[in-house]
Amino acid sequence: MEFTYGNDPGGYMKYGGDGPVNDTSDLGEPTRPTIEGPVMHGGDLGQSVTEGSRFGTFLQTVTGAIRGGASKVELQTQMGGGAEAVGAESYGREARQALRELAKANEVELTSVHAPTQVGNVSGFNPQQGFSDEQRKSSVDEIKKAIDFAADVTGGGTITFHTGEYQRPMSEQSWAILKDDNGKPILDQHGNKQYQFLGYQEEPGRAVTYMVDDRTGRILGDVRKSNVIREPVYKTAEHDYDGVDVDGNRVHIEKGDLVTDDGEYIDRANPDHLFKRVAIFDSKNSRFKTEKLTWDEVEKRRDIWNKKHPGQQITTEEMAYRIQVETQIMQYRGHSLYHGRMYNDEKKERDAIKKALKFYQELEGKMPKDEVWKIMRSDPKSRRYAGPDLTGYDQKLPSEILMEALLQAEQSLQYTHEASSSADAQADTLVDTLRHVKPIGDYAKDKSFQSIAEAGIHAMEKTKEGMKNGLVNRDIALTAENIFPEMGYGSHPQELKELILESRERMVELLTKPTVPDPHARLKLEKDENGEEREVIKEVPNPWYRPGMSKEEAADYAERHIKANLDTQHLGMWGKNFQPIYNQNQGRMETPEETKERFKKWYMKEVKDLAESGIIGEMHIVDGMISGGHVHLPAGQGELPVVDAVQYLRSKGFKGVMISEGHGEESWGPGRILTKTWEGFGIPLFNKGYFASGGEGMGAPVRWTDVHNSYFQKKQGPYFVFGGYSPSNDWTLWSEVPLE
Repeated sequence: MEFTYGNDPGGYMKYGGDGPVNDTSDLGEPTRPTIEGPVMHGGDLGQSVTEGSRFGTFLQTVTGAIRGGASKVELQTQMGGGAEAVGAESYGREARQALRELAKANEVELTSVHAPTQVGNVSGFNPQQGFSDEQRKSSVDEIKKAIDFAADVTGGGTITFHTGEYQRPMSEQSWAILKDDNGKPILDQHGNKQYQFLGYQEEPGRAVTYMVDDRTGRILGDVRKSNVIREPVYKTAEHDYDGVDVDGNRVHIEKGDLVTDDGEYIDRANPDHLFKRVAIFDSKNSRFKTEKLTWDEVEKRRDIWNKKHPGQQITTEEMAYRIQVETQIMQYRGHSLYHGRMYNDEKKERDAIKKALKFYQELEGKMPKDEVWKIMRSDPKSRRYAGPDLTGYDQKLPSEILMEALLQAEQSLQYTHEASSSADAQADTLVDTLRHVKPIGDYAKDKSFQSIAEAGIHAMEKTKEGMKNGLVNRDIALTAENIFPEMGYGSHPQELKELILESRERMVELLTKPTVPDPHARLKLEKDENGEEREVIKEVPNPWYRPGMSKEEAADYAERHIKANLDTQHLGMWGKNFQPIYNQNQGRMETPEETKERFKKWYMKEVKDLAESGIIGEMHIVDGMISGGHVHLPAGQGELPVVDAVQYLRSKGFKGVMISEGHGEESWGPGRILTKTWEGFGIPLFNKGYFASGGEGMGAPVRWTDVHNSYFQKKQGPYFVFGGYSPSNDWTLWSEVPLE
């Protein structure tokens, strides 16, 4: 029988288990950090906790984190509204007060609130439906709930949410091209640009981008680099000369410009001009000539367009989409012209029949039928409606025959009406679309900047309100977190930086401009530079406007309330998209190990760039492998330069929230989310000079691998017996003499 099992240095009690297991801290002996002193103190590092049926309420998970040694805790909320009572709204007044008191009693700081991970973007992007205003509102509402929760429970702090604003091909981004220190692309052995990042190997030739209608957010279609566009061959100028355009305006015409048979200039930006294009006819094959346009040819067209239209700069994908839509517009215009050219003749025919019908109806009321027929037979204009041999004249009146002819004429005219007018309507609809088509990035970014700015203002107001009622003691700040590379815009560090800086600019605009585009997206018609009407969102009084607030003051608020959350493992996931390169000096491709080392340098370069931008407000400190999978290893247990990154930021004065999310090894040993992270950063567990030889500290281990022999990883044995060894609850004297 053994009652002191829990105090045995050779035995370990697994959390929630039934028997002893060896602690995993003795699996290997990691090198002791060689940095001068620890990067941080143990109290500087927090731990994330969540809620739900697997974990319990925040009261339970926060208590568990406190018992594990955490002095700072981030609350990871789940999406409420379902059968399970989770989410910020599931905690009432008493529960919120209990959380505040739990933290205060244990001298623990609730640093931050993480919005539900279901909030994947704030642009409203849905891969199946395009952009949804309802989804954007839902995401912003969840962030605002987290802000309100922080104002009640944590006393302020950061509000983290994920960013995957829209899908974009990596190969088309400026940061994807490998460049030297001067920003010049580095070429391979064949003279081609080398890529630093790719979504997949074939992406440079098969990338897909999407176009969006900025009035509705509807995705209009995709543009694929691998598609070859067919277009008719049109007449172009053979040399430069001064002339006129199709409207008679004086212009300088350059070689290659579209021109009419008379040499008049055709402006590609004017849809009405395009109908004047002259297609080249191949008389030998009795057909019009066409040509293939590869992506390179489309890029040349884009450059010509941007040169001639400096106020209407477009991207390559816009140019590709425009070429295809222009062909459709001209097809509809052709249908309209084909039917419309007969419209006047058919209308004259209809009017002539109506006139003749009226004439013969009057005659039939005054003359015998035979006499009326004699008149009609002598009238060449009218008799043709009865047929060449006047068959059936004795059975029908002339007016009846004319009525049938009138019905046929009106039906033919109606068909021309419908076919021609609907073709024109289709063409005009496509022309309107061309005026409102945007690359997906332009539309999505605008929505994201707006969402974050609106939430930033809400955080500002809740901070002010909370400081007045005494529940808030520090700023509530949004911290957008870089998510997985494949999730889209916002995951790359340069995208994250742009997202934060531009959202701050938008917040300044909302706070200082008296009018803004209507938040309700109501439209009005307005003429553009070509005199064409287009739909634009109305300008209305700004509901976020703060009279008297300067731009400098607004910029200060924006900087305080909109920041970034750098997840060190998510940044490391870019390793799976990091491309090996050709080494010109050695005449070979680099080895996998060389690629890894180069990736680590890129990693640190981006961390330093983010530090210099001043946008980081929180860090999720997690390690992982450069192969790029999504894992949650404690710092020091993977391949990423996490310790170096945090050390650099701390050396530059970073005072933001630092949260360990290295919970991936909790099944190996409870508490590794903190203890292994402390080990990775060289944080001592004991105070120096207290009951220890050499001033190391009371029982301080020489190595972190000795922690499993210290009290940190042991469960104290109980000071009482229980179960089968427990005596009866009936109290008796030792002598067992019964009491009367």
